[in-house]
Amino acid sequence: MPSYEFLNKNTGELEEHLMSYTKLDEFKELAKSLDSAVKDIKGLISSAVNQMNTILSESKLVIAEAQAALES
Repeated sequence: MPSYEFLNKNTGELEEHLMSYTKLDEFKELAKSLDSAVKDIKGLISSAVNQMNTILSESKLVIAEAQAALES
């Protein structure tokens, strides 16, 4: 389960909370004293890697199709 860091506006301290991505919006609505401006770098990196892997897989498929077309 991913962790998210929030800045507590009352204390100035960072707080870490574990929750699923689907619960994140609900949590933000309930936790008005927390500022979600602090980004979860692990989540950003994970998302970028997943997007890059998808692009790589799609590119490999296009290349294979092009090679097959050239060979026929």
